[in-house]
Amino acid sequence: MKVGKKILSANPLTFYFLTLQQQKLFMKLVSYFEQDMEQLGIWHDGKIYNLSRNAARFALNIPDTMAMFLMDGEDSMHDALKLNEEIISGGSKITASNATAENLLAPVPHPTSCRDGYAFRQHVAAARRNRKIEWECAQNQQANSCR
Repeated sequence: MKVGKKILSANPLTFYFLTLQQQKLFMKLVSYFEQDMEQLGIWHDGKIYNLSRNAARFALNIPDTMAMFLMDGEDSMHDALKLNEEIISGGSKITASNATAENLLAPVPHPTSCRDGYAFRQHVAAARRNRKIEWECAQNQQANSCR
């Protein structure tokens, strides 16, 4: 899979998903705990591959944690996709971590924000109001379910 920088900048998330889906390749990013530190890796065939350590073998630069990875943006994603290809193809330079599923953390252990359902409810109500579509919850604030 060849990933061009120009294509990535157009709509990166859509491009990543479509490319991976078309080639039946999936990259499962995970956060895990190893050597008393939070790490970032790829889960493949029941094994965890540390992104930062394996990236160094290919002169790529990928951060150690999910938070830094997400802040780094397209460049890190581009490099992670290259490593994912190597992992899937069984590249000889790639090594799996000793970590197991028991070491897994939440995918994004320290989110920068957490949204509650109330903000989404306001968003839906405003969208329906703008399209002049009634919403049962707008009439009955005590409702447990909204249609």
